[in-house]
Amino acid sequence: MPLTPEALLSVFKSIDLDDSGTIELRELEAFCAPCLLGDGARQSSAQQSRITELFAQVDTDGSGVISFDEFCEARPPSLFTTYPHL
Repeated sequence: MPLTPEALLSVFKSIDLDDSGTIELRELEAFCAPCLLGDGARQSSAQQSRITELFAQVDTDGSGVISFDEFCEARPPSLFTTYPHL
């Protein structure tokens, strides 16, 4: 079931910790960490690499941040496949 624009914005804002209107890699890492680490263990280099790869896939203009438009466009094939809990 597709998410509404309002629901997508809510998810986006929950990842955008500094309320800048964009998602930085560190914010995506913070968002993904609980899902990957569950028990509070340290993030492995493989997990870090997976998050960095996901970030690069979603940051289609290569600006170093993910805009809301990029988030909405990339969401189905990458973000929600990799992190189905969203």
